[in-house]
Amino acid sequence: MVCICVYLISVMISTLQLLIGFESGQLVIWDLKLKVAEIRFQAPEPLRSVSWHSDGKQFMCSHSDGSLTTFNVRVPSKPVGLTLPHCEFNLMIKLCKTLVGKRCYLFIKEGL
Repeated sequence: MVCICVYLISVMISTLQLLIGFESGQLVIWDLKLKVAEIRFQAPEPLRSVSWHSDGKQFMCSHSDGSLTTFNVRVPSKPVGLTLPHCEFNLMIKLCKTLVGKRCYLFIKEGL
């Protein structure tokens, strides 16, 4: 399996680190000096783009299914946020259960 790098961006807290995002949903904070992966993240869906929050501690990913996930550098095990601005209800339940586990809380606002 070939992984295609979708996004490459410098880490806001250090100029010696890069955030690399792959089409598979894998994200890595890479240390340029030591040449090792410092932190790894796994997004629930294929990755389309990545953007850092201005505080430098979080980043948001867009995915092929239209969802948006937010990751915190201190909590790499799973996304800390999920937004589904353009998806169907069944997909919301599936993604919510994937991220949260057995307990799934959905707050639905009418309209787009």
